[in-house]
Amino acid sequence: MEYKFKPFTNDLTPHAQLQEWANHYHVNLEWNDEPTQTNGIPHWTTYPIIQGVSYPGFVGAGGVLKDARAVAAERIINCSSIL
Repeated sequence: MEYKFKPFTNDLTPHAQLQEWANHYHVNLEWNDEPTQTNGIPHWTTYPIIQGVSYPGFVGAGGVLKDARAVAAERIINCSSIL
């Protein structure tokens, strides 16, 4: 059965759905998380690593890791040629 991505909601975030997709297909999903600080303000950048293949072209950024992963997940979900 094919996994279908649904419209994003607070419960069905892009990150949550990408993890569900990985679980559905038994795919290893990891993240390259990089924290930085500017004038004491935290900032995260991250991108997915799927089956050991890094996808830095789908980087997400945010003030918290959760937001950065949501951006990166949405970017790769919306690129139908990858998943």
